[in-house]
Amino acid sequence: MTEQITQASSQSNTPGYWQDANGNLVPQSRVKPIDQLRDQTVYQLCAQAETESLALRAFKLTAMADVAAFVSTSLENYGVHTGGTKGNVTLVSCQVDPRHIVRGRISDFGFGSVRAGGGSVHPLG
Repeated sequence: MTEQITQASSQSNTPGYWQDANGNLVPQSRVKPIDQLRDQTVYQLCAQAETESLALRAFKLTAMADVAAFVSTSLENYGVHTGGTKGNVTLVSCQVDPRHIVRGRISDFGFGSVRAGGGSVHPLG
């Protein structure tokens, strides 16, 4: 059975020791260098993924608000009334040269809040 080793969260309290998957402290001298490198790589990638996830969430909220504002402006400009607050929307960058497209499924559309069931942004070119 292979023992999984992860860096102890209390390593500063117990210098020179790592914590295994069972919570046991293992002397650092017993942790293979490749396991230490793996642990470092995993922690760095997870930290980066968390940062990227927060940035993507912020982008998604901004994008949904921008699409909602555009749809609202379009409805006002053309005097159109929608049949409800739900639906799909597709925005193309330009009818002459459609290189980008934004698609969204709007499950709840309103001036105060926007909740999307999903969506995507695609470069077409």
